[in-house]
Amino acid sequence: MLYLAVLAVLLAVAATRSPFVLFHGRFWAEEGGSHFRHAFSNSSPTNVLFVYKNSGYFDFFCNVATWIAARGPLAYAPLVTVWLSFGVLAALLWVTLFWPSELLPTPFARIAAAVLLVVGTLAIAEVWLNSLEAQTYWAILALLLLFVRLQTVSRGRFVLGFGFLVMAGLSGVYAGALAPLFVVRAFQERTRRHVVYAAAVCASALVQLVIAAGLSASGEVSSQKLVFRGFGTVARATAGWHVAGFVFGQQIAGEFIQHSHSYIRLGVLCLFALGVFVFLAVLLAHAPNARVSLLLGGALLLEEGLVHYAAGSVPGGRFAVVPIGILTLMVVHGAATARPTWLARAGAVLCGIVFLFGLSGFWTHQARTLRCIDCPHWDAEVRRWRAGQTDQLAIWPYPQWYIRLPHHDNK
Repeated sequence: MLYLAVLAVLLAVAATRSPFVLFHGRFWAEEGGSHFRHAFSNSSPTNVLFVYKNSGYFDFFCNVATWIAARGPLAYAPLVTVWLSFGVLAALLWVTLFWPSELLPTPFARIAAAVLLVVGTLAIAEVWLNSLEAQTYWAILALLLLFVRLQTVSRGRFVLGFGFLVMAGLSGVYAGALAPLFVVRAFQERTRRHVVYAAAVCASALVQLVIAAGLSASGEVSSQKLVFRGFGTVARATAGWHVAGFVFGQQIAGEFIQHSHSYIRLGVLCLFALGVFVFLAVLLAHAPNARVSLLLGGALLLEEGLVHYAAGSVPGGRFAVVPIGILTLMVVHGAATARPTWLARAGAVLCGIVFLFGLSGFWTHQARTLRCIDCPHWDAEVRRWRAGQTDQLAIWPYPQWYIRLPHHDNK
């Protein structure tokens, strides 16, 4: 009953963050301008295999969500993608609270992780409730499944977890980057269930790799992607957007980065990040399950390497979500299991700091994006389109983005 109550409260809190989006719907950038437009223009189910070439990867969840949205009344289309994305968040919380896990072995760990995954510092506005960026939450869900005690879950849950992993792996590249860790876990456990999960993630990662290689060879990927931007940029982004962002949130992290363009200030920022890493390393070193600690460390290294090489820009904002999610799970696991007690309490204090800074900006940071302030109403745009006044419907982020829809289907 406790976990059900926590789940209900957190979903209610999540719903209050952006009620406009939940009641009116909203398409976000390429979600509408590319994925929905493609699905609307051609009703074939094979369109769920659409690849937005400039991104350099396959986003299956976004394709499915926009294809379903395009099959119903146009006026309600963005509500479909918003509520399906809300469902991803609900699934993440369900796995966090109810599935047996080596990562979250205590009630404190489960509840703390669930709270921080909703209102913590990873709750960045541009990934909130849109199917394009739901890939970040899918990746965190995949990481949680890495630590599930598979031999104790029912067959139904095992199959559902397999489906979650396939969706996560085919929806962006974050989950696929975890494939080596699933292989390691399969070799350690040597059970059929772990091998099946490892195979699901590896196969999905291979699909993404083939697509990325093909697009890169053809020159269709953005020239800003797959570029190493130098150790200074890596240090500034990791220390600022990821570590300071994990502790204080993106707004304060942005202030740190803005004032880090001298070697002395950058050095101070890096020393702060080093201090956080050292604390987390000590915390996890005193946790009883060394395997969990090592896998978490491996996950952070893999995802950091991915975002720094493939982000296409300085990896803040949406690119910081998965690294911050891993750091969050690190401190929660350490706070729940580390010995001696004083060290676990220090970890709990850090959890509290992350919670307070996450909560402080949960409703207010980038409020214009969250609540679509001054953005066009979708239903009004649809009325203009039906009246033949325009063939492009304004979407968010406004005024940069539009959907160009043909008039051959006047839904």
